Amino acid sequence: MYIFPRLPQVRLSQLTNAGVDVSGKTILDYGGARGNLLSDGVEKNVIDPKDYVSMDVDINNLVTLKNIHPSAITVPYDRYNPVYNPRGIKFKRFPQPDNTFDIVYSYSVNTHSSWQDYVFDISEMIRVSKGVVYTSIMNRSCMRTIHKKREADYGWVVSFSKLTDTKTGLYFINNDTILNLDDDIPHEVDLMITYYQPEWLISEISKMGLQAKVLDNPPPGIQPLLEIKDN
Repeated sequence: MYIFPRLPQVRLSQLTNAGVDVSGKTILDYGGARGNLLSDGVEKNVIDPKDYVSMDVDINNLVTLKNIHPSAITVPYDRYNPVYNPRGIKFKRFPQPDNTFDIVYSYSVNTHSSWQDYVFDISEMIRVSKGVVYTSIMNRSCMRTIHKKREADYGWVVSFSKLTDTKTGLYFINNDTILNLDDDIPHEVDLMITYYQPEWLISEISKMGLQAKVLDNPPPGIQPLLEIKDN
């Protein structure tokens, strides 16, 4: 079995290394589960749980977060995802009003969703933010790490060599299927990893009237962050 590298404070470190000050800021952690970003922030005494909202499809994770940090805000979000919530609602709007949060953060969410879902999420994340969003993406180094783990755990898997050929992006479904961004995704799958060619992704986001740039080049297995700002 291949073990992913685990680095302490990785989520908070990615933000602080990029010059992002989270102190005293209201934060929406979209797909925040049991509050991994909050745990980093509390340990470093830079995030107050009362300023932190985790919005996630997994109710059990939200209950765990509330037990650990009772003053943190948890928001169940019954959103469709072919892996994590196949019975959820497609394109469900975020429940928060416009311009609610100083920072909207999302790690390892749209790396497992469709391009259409990502476009919708970008629009919603920008809407509820005060102008800046940080969302993780896959890079080739991270994809190689995932491929190594899938091979070790499950044997033969599809080759990720197609990454060098795509001009847009690809979906890697289960262990045996690669789809283009305009292909239909099965309604329910065991695994879905989404990779975007970075220059294409930034260009497409600019067509939405937004600015985007990749912030970091983290160690293998850690997804880099994309900063998205309203013009």
